[in-house]
Amino acid sequence: MNYGWLEAKTNQLADCLIQSGIKKGDVIAIYGHRSPAVVFAILGILKSGAAYSMMDPKYPASRIIDCLTVCF
Repeated sequence: MNYGWLEAKTNQLADCLIQSGIKKGDVIAIYGHRSPAVVFAILGILKSGAAYSMMDPKYPASRIIDCLTVCF
């Protein structure tokens, strides 16, 4: 993995999100442990113009529900 690869793959993810109907200002929930894959997802989401909300599986269910309620 290098910066060129990361740039190309996050651009590809952003294009995929846009083609799927994601618009500027939409919110995408990320459910997962903190990892390099999450960084990849965050960059792709931001490049698409959308925002993200991170939900760690370690969070209690009530907190995840609250986060989803506020975001959506």
